[in-house]
Amino acid sequence: MTCDLGLRLERLHGPAAALDAGLVLIETKSQDGRSRADEALARLGAEPRSMSKYRTAVDLLIERDRSGGTAPLRRHFESVG
Repeated sequence: MTCDLGLRLERLHGPAAALDAGLVLIETKSQDGRSRADEALARLGAEPRSMSKYRTAVDLLIERDRSGGTAPLRRHFESVG
């Protein structure tokens, strides 16, 4: 399991976006999504989401994802200088 605090997505010499303050991106690793970490997060009420940090960065900083796959994540990032 990894926890990203203060996640910042940025282009070299270009715009950047940061995960909203107070939020943590938690990534679990398991073959079937049923690790002890997944179970503990479910007990805490966390809802699993599929996400690619790379695709989200491209969507926010370069070109909108026309499929809409990253749209639910956009609201959790703000533009930063």
